[in-house]
Amino acid sequence: MPIEIKCITPLEIKGGMNEVLTISGNGFGKQRGNNYVTFTNIETEKKFTADQAKRFTYKNWSDTEITLLMPYAYSDKVIINIDDTEYLSEEILRVKANLYTKTSIGDYILIDNNGQGGYTYFIHRSFYSNPEAIIAIEEVFKVLRRSTGVNFVLSKRPACGEANWGNTRNLISPDKKPQCAYEYIDSGSCLNSGDTFIYAKNMSIGFNPNHNWFYGNGKAPKGWAKFRYALMHELGHHVGLGHVNEKGQTMFPTVANDEATVDSWCESDTFTSEEIEVMSSIVRNSQKITFIGCGIKPMSIISNPDDIYV
Repeated sequence: MPIEIKCITPLEIKGGMNEVLTISGNGFGKQRGNNYVTFTNIETEKKFTADQAKRFTYKNWSDTEITLLMPYAYSDKVIINIDDTEYLSEEILRVKANLYTKTSIGDYILIDNNGQGGYTYFIHRSFYSNPEAIIAIEEVFKVLRRSTGVNFVLSKRPACGEANWGNTRNLISPDKKPQCAYEYIDSGSCLNSGDTFIYAKNMSIGFNPNHNWFYGNGKAPKGWAKFRYALMHELGHHVGLGHVNEKGQTMFPTVANDEATVDSWCESDTFTSEEIEVMSSIVRNSQKITFIGCGIKPMSIISNPDDIYV
């Protein structure tokens, strides 16, 4: 019987969340052996390598069905590699959100970074002189806290430093990078009784001051970049979201210079349900950590999501 992918279930999924993908068809073989399933890697925008794909968690492999835990990936056709020959699904698998907490030393988790249960962000003084920017930042933090319960708060003290690697404070500031906005995450680690714990230590967000920034809600004027959306996107990274290539999702990585994409990118003022589900899961896990060492404490549950200042 010829090798054939008949269907994939579900057609919409979240990556990195232990959700099961089922691939049905014919001719897959009774055992996996050196065969594998692969997807488009969000880090490289190319297929996962054979070595990477073979390390995915496969739950079952039979001649007519393959089940595996969905890794972080971009939306695309599913590829099965059997005896070094690739077979593609006719259907597109839509990855609506990705859990992605990778750093150079491993996956991080959120902790009590500020001694008050979470992370305190300091706003650059140039934004403090712009009432529209302050309102936008405040409202985005409320949206994030209401949606996910993450303990991110703002300081009332203006900062003068700029976002960069190695910041000792979490900053929201101008940034000279060519991108419209850029996020930084510095991780820390603690070794205790043979266990290595990796956590987000300092996190900052930079905005290119040469862009025309629109600070309001809804659709941005043509030729302007929406500040609230960019801030949501970068804060999504801080909580633990990776990119997706689904237009209309907050974590779509770039804005093409075409009317349809710009409209979609500019109109949103909240995270999507899939993104909220992933971030909420990360926050819950961060509140339940039991690691003891290096003075690390879990992130605290917030009592009032609109209480954004410390």
